[in-house]
Order: sequence, then C-alpha cells, then structure tokens
Amino acid sequence: MRTLFGVAVTASLVTLAAQSGPPQVGKPYVEFGVCEGECCVLGPFRATARVPVLVSAKPSAKIVDWLAPGDTVHPSEGDLHWKRVGGVLLTRPHRYEGLDDTVTGVLQRGDTVPVLSEAGEGYVNIWHAGQKRLVYIFWDGGREYPPPKDPPGRLVVRGEADWWLRLRTKRGVEGWVRWSPHLSLVSTLCG
Repeated sequence: MRTLFGVAVTASLVTLAAQSGPPQVGKPYVEFGVCEGECCVLGPFRATARVPVLVSAKPSAKIVDWLAPGDTVHPSEGDLHWKRVGGVLLTRPHRYEGLDDTVTGVLQRGDTVPVLSEAGEGYVNIWHAGQKRLVYIFWDGGREYPPPKDPPGRLVVRGEADWWLRLRTKRGVEGWVRWSPHLSLVSTLCG
C-alpha cells in the first residue's frame, strides 16, 4: 500500500512539475486561458460525431459523458496542453515590439526562446523576460513578402500541443473535451 501511495504521490508531483514555472523549450507545459488561432472564439461548438467528455484534461481521464452529433456546447475555458514547447534559436540580436507597440524587448544571439500559442495574422506568444509576449513571427520568412534574406532566428524545436475545452453538457455534466475535427465552430469573429 505504501508503495502504491508513494507512486501516486510521485506521479502527481511530476505532473505539477510539468505545469509549474516558466515554459521550457522541448518540455511539457500548460498554457491557461488560450483561444488559439485567427478569429478564435470559445464557442459555441457543435459536435459532428460522438465526442467523449472527460473528468479532467487528460487523455487517460475517466469519461463522464458524451457529446452526441448535433449537440451544441459553450466552453467556459480553453487551455493548451503542450507535450513539447517549441523554441526559436536567435542567430543574431533582435529587438521586438508587441502587437500594441507598448511592449518591447531585446533577444540576444544564442537565446533559445519558448514559442507558445498562435494568435493569427502572423502573431505568436513567446516567453521572454518572465512574461508571455505577443510578437510578430520574426523567424518565419514564409509569412512575409518579400521574405527576409536573413531572419534573426530559426525554429529549432517544433511545438506540439492539444487544445482542451472545459464545458457543461446539455445534461449538466461538467468536463473537458480535447479539440478534434468532430467539433465545429458555429460562428467566428471573422465572418
């Protein structure tokens, strides 16, 4: 019994360690309160197939309900669960300005900057100076025309994450669903 309890405690501490502190390139991380991508809104979403509703935002969690095809839900929260945080290696110094031009920072040659959620229109959240900063994707020449000849950085680790949505089913059960092609946005900010 002690061994089982010890294993359970260790597993919980490992999960907490993955979520606490600043994001690190190549490591797990949870980015809370995220609606990723251009024109993203937190619902309403319609299920186009059966979708499991889980007790927590973990693929192995207990199923507490199902969304049926045609069910419409209104998520209250969205979190990105990074299996691996992406990273950009700076090949030369770079001064960035945030989307609203009020936040600026300087990244140094040799810095590896964690890359988090995308906001659309070429903007992405990075982690710098102890904060999440919304900046233009300065390392991806494919987003600009003409593409820059010498971008100040290059992607060295591609991030991988699942978007989890907290919601209440029509039967009143609260739980989490992992974003999938079986959820369709009913309306968007774009159109």
